[in-house]
Amino acid sequence: DDEEVVEAAEAALWSCWLPSGDEIIDLCMRKGLKFMGVGDLPNATQAFSEVIAQDPTYAEGWNKRATALFLAEKFDESIEDCARVLELKPRHFGCLSGLGICHLRKGDERTAARWLRKALEVNPRSGDTKRIVADLEARSAFEVLRPRIKEVLAELRTGRPPRVTATAEQVRVVWDACRVKDLDKFTYYFRIAVECLRGPGVTGVARYYAMKHAGGSVFPLSRITQGFAGFELSPGDSYRYSFMLTLDEELDSAQGGLLLRSGEDIFEAVLERLTLSGIQADSGIREADLARLNKGYQFMGRLEIQVED
Repeated sequence: DDEEVVEAAEAALWSCWLPSGDEIIDLCMRKGLKFMGVGDLPNATQAFSEVIAQDPTYAEGWNKRATALFLAEKFDESIEDCARVLELKPRHFGCLSGLGICHLRKGDERTAARWLRKALEVNPRSGDTKRIVADLEARSAFEVLRPRIKEVLAELRTGRPPRVTATAEQVRVVWDACRVKDLDKFTYYFRIAVECLRGPGVTGVARYYAMKHAGGSVFPLSRITQGFAGFELSPGDSYRYSFMLTLDEELDSAQGGLLLRSGEDIFEAVLERLTLSGIQADSGIREADLARLNKGYQFMGRLEIQVED
């Protein structure tokens, strides 16, 4: 299957990188790999250092020493060797991912994610790297989301105007909402559109909404935008999605935002506050209208929220 093909291709690349063309160097490499395989990291490091001394232009000597140093938890030295590998082979995806893991072990998640994304640019089918990047981006997003959601919920609860947030010139976002009058309880249909206007492009990271009931209580909704909900936009591209929300109580207002990544920077595209208290059921739409209104939008599904007494 496809996964086996990818694994075979990766193995073929590694087998191409390993031979140096020099019998003595290859023998020394095999010795170092044998030491590393049994956990004898000092002797492995020494063997790979001998390889580097004999041929400093042989990238795999630097790469294997970087691996031995990483296993010995000498992360700074490993990072230095990775830099030498990339000078010789800039698209060495094993080194790129290893560099990311080194920074991750040092606790520098932002730099780790940057190098791991570079590894994915070279080898986009690497499932392990994808999973690590997804986890790092999710953690980074929640660090931004938590205080922001808390702030917006407080604004809605007290009724004070939203804090003035600089609008990102790189994107434009709009949203609207309406009642679905022939469905049970209080059902709302939301549509959101985001357009990339300029710059190097953006990637969706997360989205959140803060909702206020007519009775005054507030609650948040949020999700990381990966997989089915993920999107990447180049200048001129747009992404549109929609969802339905069913509640026991009428909504008064809603506010939210989209977290987007451009390069290494994460920023918020603000969804302006919507007033929903004036939307009456008799002025809403019918379920039969949804197919027409949803044309061009990716429907995310219907969520039902129950309020506990």
